[in-house]
Amino acid sequence: MPWIKEQLIAKGIKTETPLMPKPWSPNYEEFKKEFEKYPIDENTILVGHSCGCAFLVRWLGETKQKIDKLILVAPWKINDKDNDEARGKFYTYEIDQTIKDRVDNIIMFTANDEKDNGKKV
Repeated sequence: MPWIKEQLIAKGIKTETPLMPKPWSPNYEEFKKEFEKYPIDENTILVGHSCGCAFLVRWLGETKQKIDKLILVAPWKINDKDNDEARGKFYTYEIDQTIKDRVDNIIMFTANDEKDNGKKV
């Protein structure tokens, strides 16, 4: 994210990069508390990376917030064999299908050589 931030700032685009607490053991409520310190409106472009993608999709579904664009980079998918309870709570939720009605553009970047399924959105 630092490289992307530098590129956007160089083009005069206001950029915020929240430092999410303990991303190796994500907690939705802790992420939400940090994230909601920043103003979000219908002109906002949100970029999520790894577990940040799951957070943004969940947050947008929960808050019904309208934004301009959602960019998901290398979304992390919980492994069916992962028994980590904290990660299970973070990644297991119903995706709000109406997000696409409130987000003008949704873009996802993934690898084309993943070994398991999980690319279906």
